Amino acid sequence: MQGQTFRNAVSARWLGLPAYSQFQNDVFSFSANSAAIAGLTDFTAGVFGENRFLSEINLFKASMAFPSVHGNFGVQVDYFGFEQYNESQIGFSYARDLGTKVAVGATFNYYNARVSAISSNSTVTFNAGIIWQPAEKITAGLSASNPIGGYLSKSGNEKLPFSYQLGMGYEPSRQILLSAIMEYAENLPLNVTAAFVFKYENKFFARGGMQSLNTSPFASAGIAFDKFRIDLSVSHHPYLGLSPGVTIIYQNKK
Repeated sequence: MQGQTFRNAVSARWLGLPAYSQFQNDVFSFSANSAAIAGLTDFTAGVFGENRFLSEINLFKASMAFPSVHGNFGVQVDYFGFEQYNESQIGFSYARDLGTKVAVGATFNYYNARVSAISSNSTVTFNAGIIWQPAEKITAGLSASNPIGGYLSKSGNEKLPFSYQLGMGYEPSRQILLSAIMEYAENLPLNVTAAFVFKYENKFFARGGMQSLNTSPFASAGIAFDKFRIDLSVSHHPYLGLSPGVTIIYQNKK
């Protein structure tokens, strides 16, 4: 049996896309590329919740970033599933700049999959990433998740798949981001997620996009006030229906 990679948000697929941005990066960006946390300058924290396909299945994420003079640190906790079956993960990240154009980072994760009253298996995995700025308005990067595998059982027949990502963002201005991530996961077709992000005076936000694997569109709108930002998001699966979500981010801006 082969396990899953940890679940991505479907209503807010844009969460990882600002990793490839100079101006839109936030506390959830390093979930797509560990190096993205190097671009944060203030302490920031966020929570995200999603109801998958209006069913009993939920996804929750909590993320924090701690900048320092020795590089930036991050913690992210994830939960997916319901009472009878669920997956959880906690990850610890570190990233730093290598000059003005390149950043590198890594995340170590403790992953657990639990089937109620039957089994509970866990393993340790890691992610690594690099982000660079090849041109003034372009940011690109590579990341690898679980590249050496992670076995959930002692028998060695239940394995988390590896995945690789290539991401790129183009910012014609500080208000607009056009971004895309190509992801190849073990035993799955190539998946491309493309989206735009628009912000107005750092107060109002709008996002929209599509992923190719199941042709699911997604969109969100948000508002920022004082040190908080709130986003409402939704996606539509062609067969399974709607998945709504909400994101709250706090940033201790200096």
